[in-house]
Amino acid sequence: MATKTEEFTTGNGTTTLAFTTQYINETDIKVRIDGGNPLTFTNSTSPNTGEYHIPNNGNQITFGDTYTNSNVIHIYSETNVGTPTVTFQPGSSIKAADLNKIETLARHGIKESRNEIVTHHLRDGLVTSPKIAALGIARTNIANDAI
Repeated sequence: MATKTEEFTTGNGTTTLAFTTQYINETDIKVRIDGGNPLTFTNSTSPNTGEYHIPNNGNQITFGDTYTNSNVIHIYSETNVGTPTVTFQPGSSIKAADLNKIETLARHGIKESRNEIVTHHLRDGLVTSPKIAALGIARTNIANDAI
């Protein structure tokens, strides 16, 4: 089964939204609205403005704000691969559950590293004329027809 590490959806006019992005820990899920800065994860079941909450092993996000169908919601997993999932001690047995945790962490980390670059990760000056396909942008693609 493929690992789904991100999705784009729209608001539904309420403060809750179902999602299907896979994760290891609830804090691994990140949310951006309309390409802005990430919202803040909270353990509170009643998040404040700019915050969101995911119940333990849940697939529903509760927001501190209401988002409508004009809001683009980017939900993605950013797994912490900087710290060991399991620490083995000399002389201890290797358990299948521990090996599964390590494999899941590696699979998520690899999949996330393969994700396409999204707009908010592009630094100023990275998109230059040589990197744009010929006829790739038309006047209708530019706000106010300002090329």
